[in-house]
Amino acid sequence: MRKICLLVTLITTFLVSAMAQAEYFKEPFKGGVFIVDGDVPVEDIEDLAKILTPSHDSRKLIVNLLFGNILNLWNDKSSNDLSYCISDEFGENKADIESAMEVATKDWMEYANIKFIHLKDQDIRCDQENEMVVFDIRPVNLGAYLARAFFPSTQRISRNILVDDSSFKYTQTTLEGILRHELGHALGFRHEHIHGDSSGRCRENDKFRPLTNYDKLSVMHYPHCDGEGDILDLKLSESDKIGASLAYP
Repeated sequence: MRKICLLVTLITTFLVSAMAQAEYFKEPFKGGVFIVDGDVPVEDIEDLAKILTPSHDSRKLIVNLLFGNILNLWNDKSSNDLSYCISDEFGENKADIESAMEVATKDWMEYANIKFIHLKDQDIRCDQENEMVVFDIRPVNLGAYLARAFFPSTQRISRNILVDDSSFKYTQTTLEGILRHELGHALGFRHEHIHGDSSGRCRENDKFRPLTNYDKLSVMHYPHCDGEGDILDLKLSESDKIGASLAYP
């Protein structure tokens, strides 16, 4: 047992050492995940190491892959019951989150066969351990990102949309736009700027499958990574709408 523990410790130390110069952030609370590329959640340290040392294949709205070839999407039953709660801890900002989520979810639901449902009676105990909802929306004050979401395969304890206090003061993008982008991740979509046809300025790993051609206007494209979409509102592009309908027909 001691040998096994020592081996795990050595492996972990090696991985952390190898990533020492890379950009990532570890959320300091129960259920916290590693965050890379601004808002991409990674649950396991070994997966983090693989992401930070990718084999950049040129491959094109794009879907996250599991185990090399499985699309990381919700199944038909789950996609029509994407329930969530919004924590009362938002205080005076809660009304803004509710309004922004109403707009952002409506936009995705218009083109994809999905259904987001706000279970308001769960807001009073809206945390990562509430099994009555598929995911929770909670405030954080970390300063490491504006918001972060999850992928469909994420375990419940980390299946949350965390909105940093800085989002309410950020003027370059609306709260609706930020949540539209994060909901894209929650539906399984990756950042558009990692597409093989992009400038290569912002790269991640190659575990994705293209649904549409490369789109600089995509809601999933970071503006500072040569995106040309609506920077203020981060709206769904025509390509996003097509990709959403292909992923969830």
